[in-house]
Amino acid sequence: MKKLIIAVCAVALAGAVQAATCSWGSGAIRTATSADGGWSSTAVNSAGALVTMSVYFITADTYASLASASQETLYNTYKTQTASLTGQNKNANNGALIGAVTINDATTAEANKMYAVVIGTYTDATYGDMYMATRAETTYVAATQKGSATGILANVGNWQAASLPTPPTPGPEDAPEPTSGLLMLFGAAGLALRRKRA
Repeated sequence: MKKLIIAVCAVALAGAVQAATCSWGSGAIRTATSADGGWSSTAVNSAGALVTMSVYFITADTYASLASASQETLYNTYKTQTASLTGQNKNANNGALIGAVTINDATTAEANKMYAVVIGTYTDATYGDMYMATRAETTYVAATQKGSATGILANVGNWQAASLPTPPTPGPEDAPEPTSGLLMLFGAAGLALRRKRA
């Protein structure tokens, strides 16, 4: 029985050692400056808004393949997927965010790293829906089994206007019926004949 208990404890300990706790922090976030986005000097919290940060875990290969992807590409690719983690900023001190969104995950990293696409969204009282999107990675220390990525969205520092539905492309104008011109000619000829007879 003792051997069985020791074996179970050893397996549990091994599982615990493999689990890394990684923290994903947005950093201090500012409001947009226009309907197109931008980055102001006003903290989002002092403007009464809430930022949602979503983390989508990806592989090292996917991370590398997205090196030159634009914010728009990242946003449109991942916004409809289910986020691995989400969090909202809630703490403010004199209008400045403290830590903003920090969300944690306990999982086994890939080669001591974790990779993700991170999207931040909020609704500006003046300009409407905004987003930011970027790649991020955490490196954790094996001895402490902890890692973090900080200032992820603050380092981007540039809101984008959320995509509005594209209006339908107007089609070609209706072509006149081929008989319309002929009818006009017959009508004009008929009037001319009436005048001659009169």
